[in-house]
Amino acid sequence: MDTELEHLKHRVLELETWAELSAACDVALEVLWRERTPLRPALDALMPILAQYTGAARIQVHTLDEELEWRDFHYGTPEEGVTSIEVALDVAGVSLGHVRLGFDRALTEEARAKQAKLLEVWSEIVDNYLASIALFRLKHQLLQQTSEALKDPILVRGIERALAVLAEVVELDQLLVVFRHQDEDLGLRYHLLRPERCSLEPDELVTLLRFRRHDLLEGRASDLMPSLGLADHCEAELRAGVSSEPPVGRIYASGPRGELNRFERDLLESFAAFLLQRVVDFNREWKHLSLCFPKATVSRLLGQPGYREKHLAAGEHNIAILYADISGFTRISEQVLKDPALIGRLIHVWSDHVVDRIWEVGGVFDKMVGDCVIALFGPPFYEEDPKELCRRALLVAEATRSYTATLNDSDLFPELRGLTPAVGVAIGLNFCPAYVGHFGPNDGYTAFSAGMNNTARLQGIAARDEIAATEAFIEALKEPDRFGERRSAMVKNVANALQYRALK
Repeated sequence: MDTELEHLKHRVLELETWAELSAACDVALEVLWRERTPLRPALDALMPILAQYTGAARIQVHTLDEELEWRDFHYGTPEEGVTSIEVALDVAGVSLGHVRLGFDRALTEEARAKQAKLLEVWSEIVDNYLASIALFRLKHQLLQQTSEALKDPILVRGIERALAVLAEVVELDQLLVVFRHQDEDLGLRYHLLRPERCSLEPDELVTLLRFRRHDLLEGRASDLMPSLGLADHCEAELRAGVSSEPPVGRIYASGPRGELNRFERDLLESFAAFLLQRVVDFNREWKHLSLCFPKATVSRLLGQPGYREKHLAAGEHNIAILYADISGFTRISEQVLKDPALIGRLIHVWSDHVVDRIWEVGGVFDKMVGDCVIALFGPPFYEEDPKELCRRALLVAEATRSYTATLNDSDLFPELRGLTPAVGVAIGLNFCPAYVGHFGPNDGYTAFSAGMNNTARLQGIAARDEIAATEAFIEALKEPDRFGERRSAMVKNVANALQYRALK
């Protein structure tokens, strides 16, 4: 009976010691959490507690540091002695290293078992702390890698790289990324991680996503999720600016267990934040480039790393140039339309049509100066020969002349009907070297040269509905029979007379 009672007393004392050790560690950990203490000073605070309860002369902790590198942390006397005890550190089967106690004396089997149990108690408390540090660091590294991937100048490739990083840690059963494209005609871009899990054919999917794009962006498309392979999913919103603005995009994701856990959700939401900034930057780039270039050119530029330095940096090139100006615009403004709103609408409608014709043939809209549209042919890739560039410029000139004539009978501008002389256009064409690229504080894309100035002068002397071309343009086009007799004209600020011919 006495032996059993002694055993119970010994057992109670042992349990009390474990509880005291656990409580001491808990108190220390609360302080460490509150002060966000780094790993080295945190272990400096925790290892003495273990030494106090075990009587160990030295302690070694081998674990992952904040950089997820394996590292040894020491406490006590140098690595000498006669006895050591080691316990593994792990959480849910994931190894976090080990803890080793060293003693300067030999231990009996009973004492060794007692110290080993105390070490296990300490390790059970500390390995959760170490795991949280490793988890936070892992999350930080993943977010860094995701952010770096999204810096890829090709947005779609960046998204694929970022998702590959996430997929290394997060078990993604399916993921759909949708976001607004600056070009309303394109409307919505998407990335589906596992197309094979989608029950829709590719064409059906594209049509569906375009038709339901607002629902998808606003999170009102739960009925679509099963067919996309997202029956159980969570969402992360891409929203810029004030909450009243519509979302820029949305991410739908599901794992093999259905909805994602908190760690996976945090990663997804952080990925959404990085993606939001990249999409905003992409749309800003698209909008800026689309002021000058047709959509196909913008897509090609944004699909090439270093496109600004490679294709848009200022440099000298041979280009075709078009200047098109409404004839008698001052008279029309002051005597016919009069209302500023009508004048503005005429310029808006006419210039929109002309720019569309420029973009149809791959030309560049340089700018408008008053009611004059200026276009360049050749930039930004400079791949076509001079004949092709001049052919495209002439196509735009003829289309512009034909369209301008239709304004005289347009229902949009009944004030122009019966006007004498009728609304017409004067056009100048040239082929010459010019310095082309981004210039000025607004980073505008334009060209400068004496040839640009001569084209402006040529357009100024062209008659109503006349397409005047320099000899250099006609020679590059290689179709001299389409033009009339050579003419010569002295113009302001040009030393030599301009030599030109008008299209027949």
